[in-house]
Amino acid sequence: SRKGISSVAEGVKKIAGISLAEAGQLFVRGLGDRYSSTTLNGLPVASPNPDNKLIPLDLFPSRLIRNITVNKVYNVSAYADYSGAHIDIGLKEH
Repeated sequence: SRKGISSVAEGVKKIAGISLAEAGQLFVRGLGDRYSSTTLNGLPVASPNPDNKLIPLDLFPSRLIRNITVNKVYNVSAYADYSGAHIDIGLKEH
């Protein structure tokens, strides 16, 4: 809940080049969310929508999140199945 951020979706839309539509769709430099991928603590997460690799970003409240890493360019440490952005959600350890 730092800086008025209540979920991953709210935090990601504060990054330059990323916008979030009202239907929850993520756009990175004009590319829709089907071109982005998500990992949770570095591991791939299956999306409930078979047409998208991106999971709904409002699933995780900010109290569970340690950090959010967004790569808008290819990085050798991430999976190579995205052209929009790769979002890694790091959870807090309890």
